[in-house]
Amino acid sequence: MSDTTPAGPSTATTTTAVAFKLEPPVVITPVLPAAVREAVPLKPELAQQVDAQVLRFIDALAAEDVHS
Repeated sequence: MSDTTPAGPSTATTTTAVAFKLEPPVVITPVLPAAVREAVPLKPELAQQVDAQVLRFIDALAAEDVHS
């Protein structure tokens, strides 16, 4: 006698319940502005270069056309 089971993938579907739970993110405590300035110590000459670069960026940003 021959096997009458069809070859190939099964057409029966099974469903498995997966527990899915969303959790809120952990609250981040704010850092005080005074602590931020000292978080990464920079040499005075490097701090001046960073300040100058920030000022150049702000000036360039302020000079841009607001409709561009």
